[in-house]
Amino acid sequence: MKLLRIILEKKYGVTPRFHRMHSGVNNYEEFDAVLLIGDEALRHKKTGLRGFDLVYDLATEWYEWQKLPFVFAVWAVKKSMPPDRQAELSSILAASLDKGVEDLGTVSLAHARSLGLTSDESVEYLEGFNYRLGEREKEAIRVFESLLSAIDVEPLHRQ
Repeated sequence: MKLLRIILEKKYGVTPRFHRMHSGVNNYEEFDAVLLIGDEALRHKKTGLRGFDLVYDLATEWYEWQKLPFVFAVWAVKKSMPPDRQAELSSILAASLDKGVEDLGTVSLAHARSLGLTSDESVEYLEGFNYRLGEREKEAIRVFESLLSAIDVEPLHRQ
């Protein structure tokens, strides 16, 4: 939601009012716009959302605006973790990541079916991610943090 708020306020000059909805809500008629994430967003990206003519991908919006990737998640450990444990964890994560990236088709097949996507569509989606944190990703994090600190964060209204 923070990414959406930054894009609306800083890119488009719109000050939104947010309402957090409970999982499973499927009647969006009273809203001007909705933010869908995860499986629900993937499902509706393909099928559309009744009553809404426009669909935007926030990562694409971010990239077109900042010309930087958006970092959705990172693995992080405390600096106090012993160096040998850090190295062990890093090795395990790297091996797991390499294995998953090598066979995105198998990794995505079962989940793709549950979303109504083909294996090719799911692989194409997963190939759009960068799974390593490089300098451009670090710069993107700095830019995001700077923009986030420049907006007033108000509490969410409960629906």
